[in-house]
Amino acid sequence: MSVVVTPVYPYARTKAVVDVHEVHDMLKTLTTVSEIIDVGNGIKGFLLRPDPTTRGKPVRAFEFAVGPLDLELEIDIANLSVTLNVLFSIPFDSSVTLGSVVGDAKNGVSLNIGYPSLLGGTVGVKLVGSTVTVYWEFDYLGTAYKGEKGIIDI
Repeated sequence: MSVVVTPVYPYARTKAVVDVHEVHDMLKTLTTVSEIIDVGNGIKGFLLRPDPTTRGKPVRAFEFAVGPLDLELEIDIANLSVTLNVLFSIPFDSSVTLGSVVGDAKNGVSLNIGYPSLLGGTVGVKLVGSTVTVYWEFDYLGTAYKGEKGIIDI
């Protein structure tokens, strides 16, 4: 199934055919709640929190942008199991998966990351009190990124 979209800009094509799956993905992004966070040394990043209507569902997905890294985190609230994927946006190229780790927030999980001559450090998830917290400490081209962000209270 396709949707016909009529653009409002005069320089755009008169009609664009958009696949329903693309529309769904765009709407999914619009239903997340974004938050600007400090990722270290005054540098800003962002956190995409799940749609507030997902409260009460056991698995929640979060996305972070921390400098050149994209962190994708899924948390199962019922048993505190976590899955953390770390992607690196290579300048003038595409993203590369640096690693993935599965575990539980009670014991904490961490991932040593690196990319030759560009990046090196650690990213992880831990339980601080009753808050699931994502932390990072890495260097990218001489710039140090160090910080943590509590994302959900249990």
